[in-house]
Amino acid sequence: MPNKVQTAKVILQVIGWLNIATAAVVVFIFVAGALALGLTGEERGLVGSFLLGGFGLALGLGAALVGILKLVAARGLVLQRPWARVLGIVLGTLMIPGLPLGTILGILVLSGLLSEEARSWFNPLPVPVVGLQG
Repeated sequence: MPNKVQTAKVILQVIGWLNIATAAVVVFIFVAGALALGLTGEERGLVGSFLLGGFGLALGLGAALVGILKLVAARGLVLQRPWARVLGIVLGTLMIPGLPLGTILGILVLSGLLSEEARSWFNPLPVPVVGLQG
C-alpha cells in the first residue's frame, strides 16, 4: 500500500473511532440531562425531557454513523476497493470545514486519495495476455 494511501487509511480509522466514542458520550450526556429534566414531574419538564433526549439520540446516532462510514472506508482501502477511495474522498471533503484540525486531516486524506500513487494502486495497469498462435 502506498504511503499516502496508508496515511489516509490511518486518519480515517482514528477519526472514525473518535467519532464513535464522541457519539457515546453525547448520547450519555443528553439522555442523562433528559432524565434529570424529566424527574421534575412537571409537564413542561417532560416535554423538554423528550425533546432533549430525542435530539441527543439523533445527534449521537449521526456521529456514530459517520464514524462507522470512516471505518468502512479505511477497511475498503486496505482491500483495494475502488468504492472505498470514492467514500474516503467524500469523507475527507466533509472533514475540511472542521477547523483547524479537521481541515488539516481532511486535506491529508484528500491528498493521499487523489494522488497518482492512489490512482495506480486502485487502477493497476492490465497485464497483456499473450496467446498461443498455431
